[in-house]
Amino acid sequence: MDDTVSVFIHKDEGERIAGLVDSGISVNMNINVGQVYKLHAQKQTSQSSQPKAPPLLIISATLISLLIMGLAALLVYGIRRSKQQQQKSRRRRVVSYHVHFTKKIIIQIEMCWYSIELMWELSIHWV
Repeated sequence: MDDTVSVFIHKDEGERIAGLVDSGISVNMNINVGQVYKLHAQKQTSQSSQPKAPPLLIISATLISLLIMGLAALLVYGIRRSKQQQQKSRRRRVVSYHVHFTKKIIIQIEMCWYSIELMWELSIHWV
């Protein structure tokens, strides 16, 4: 493995050399040391095969989706709360109406009772 050397060339030049080799032409090359670049082959291949989204974009998308879900939850809670308040006030109005109606009936019954008592007393005196 220590004898392995990697040479990077442009894609067009590599395709031209591969075409010559495929057609059966013998290709000889001279390799001279030029500029030395320290690249890790694994990093370069993984970046070229699968471009990764920047972490800031992922975090932003996550925060925006959480914000939207939170607003939706607040909206549902507010609607549910207002419906409960409407039901409570409706029940109070119905109960107060029944109480008022019941008081009226009781007063009328009491008035009738007094009038019956009065008539009874008057009828006793007439006899």
